[in-house]
Amino acid sequence: MVAGTQVNKTRARWYMLLRLALGLGLLVLVGWNVPWRDRLLVTEQGITVPVAGEIQGSWQATSIGFTVDPAVERTTLPARLQSDLAALGNGQALTVQCTRRAADTSADGYEWRPGIVRVFAEAEGRTFVLAFGLLLLAIFIGVVRWWRLLAAVGVRAPLWDCTRLTFLGVFFNLVVPGLTGGDVVKAVLVVRENPTKRADAFVSVVVDRALGLFVIVGLTAVAVSLAPETFGDLRTWVVGVFLTLCVAAWAALASWPRKLLRVDAWLPRLPQGDKLQSLDRAVREYLKHPTTLVLAVLLSIANHVVIALALWALTITLGAATLQYMEVLAAGAIANVVSSVPLAPGGWGVGEAVYGFVYQKLGAPGTEASVGTVGIAVSVSFRLLMTAMGLIGGLFLLTRSTRAATAAARNAA
Repeated sequence: MVAGTQVNKTRARWYMLLRLALGLGLLVLVGWNVPWRDRLLVTEQGITVPVAGEIQGSWQATSIGFTVDPAVERTTLPARLQSDLAALGNGQALTVQCTRRAADTSADGYEWRPGIVRVFAEAEGRTFVLAFGLLLLAIFIGVVRWWRLLAAVGVRAPLWDCTRLTFLGVFFNLVVPGLTGGDVVKAVLVVRENPTKRADAFVSVVVDRALGLFVIVGLTAVAVSLAPETFGDLRTWVVGVFLTLCVAAWAALASWPRKLLRVDAWLPRLPQGDKLQSLDRAVREYLKHPTTLVLAVLLSIANHVVIALALWALTITLGAATLQYMEVLAAGAIANVVSSVPLAPGGWGVGEAVYGFVYQKLGAPGTEASVGTVGIAVSVSFRLLMTAMGLIGGLFLLTRSTRAATAAARNAA
């Protein structure tokens, strides 16, 4: 028994190290491909040449000044740019006034791409405060959803306790880079605090997360269906995943498919069959409370709508004001679902890669790179704001009782 426990701990440590390595690797890959410096794109006779330098003025304006990096040899610059610089006189700095060419044409002219540092520098600080408030509201909506799910199965947990455990879950999800996820810690803690309703308390966390996943995929399916040309092949995948979830839920909960699949016959034969049967009964107990389930679905919709509002606010202030709310809702939902898979601590690296990819697909012709950079900036901002939420959860660890219970929960998980 001791040897088996040691093997499990060794595997857990290796898995944690693998996740850390994967997360760091993805962050390095994203960082390598992110344009950190401003670039001027000079199109001449159908050939586009990037030139390093610094944008003067707002990168979102239709006309800017652009100072060419002094390290760039002037003789290597495109002829159009050399000509415009020569007209300024040799004594002046290598700064040219540029007017943005039509992004959807191949005509000669100038286009520019901001570095991610400039994207953040031009953002309004008060928008981050607004986004933080919206995310706090979204978390509270999630707290109320879980509170009602607990009450439906007879677990009379105070709303304050649900709030405390939810923020602790956020803390372990985003702040502490380990194997134990926040939902696991939250589930073990709520079970410890409700010993007479262990299965019901545990399943409430599972159902809460499952409903949230189901609703976010459903909202994404609706959003991408409203803009099939924008999302292309992603629409097929998202709708397919949503339909698969619907079929799986029906097969697991409805009487007819359960009888056809003989679930009640083979479930006890599985390892830990008694516990699985207990959990199965606890899950199906929610079918006796359709009003609570409908309320939970509505609260899940409200939760994701508010999160999308926060992402939209960040998207606008970071420089992609042309993106519509439904586009941001779909993009954020896709990215957050993918980054919630426990591949890297807190989803770092995974989220940035997916946000950058999806936002780039949303960009108008000729602006994809800029919008992709904004997507990465949105992901970093969102993750930093959620980390701040996690630090709020960390405050609960200052109490001795919570700290001791959490340590026991992590060991039990």
